[in-house]
Amino acid sequence: MDTIEPAYGAVYLMVLFWSLDGQDDLRSCVLISQGNIGFPDMTLAGLKVAGDGSAEMVFLVPTTFYNPEQDAFEAGAVEVNLNRITLEVTATRR
Repeated sequence: MDTIEPAYGAVYLMVLFWSLDGQDDLRSCVLISQGNIGFPDMTLAGLKVAGDGSAEMVFLVPTTFYNPEQDAFEAGAVEVNLNRITLEVTATRR
C-alpha cells in the first residue's frame, strides 16, 4: 500500500490471511513503522519466508526506516509473524 504523504513514510504493509481451518472470513492488518508513519521504502525482492504455512509463518521484508531524531534513513527489515491458529500478526524491526 502506498500513500502520498508524508513522503518520508508513505509505504505501508498490508497483510491478508485466512484462519487455519478456513472457516473465518478474510482477515487483514496494516503494519506501520512508528506512530502513524509508514516506511520510506520497501521491497519484496529479497523477501525471506520461514515456516510451513500450516500454522505459523515468518516473513522477513527488506525495508527502510526513517529516524526522525537523526533526520536520516536506516536500512533494515521487518520480521512479520503470522499465526494462523491464534489469528495474530506481530511485527518486529530487525
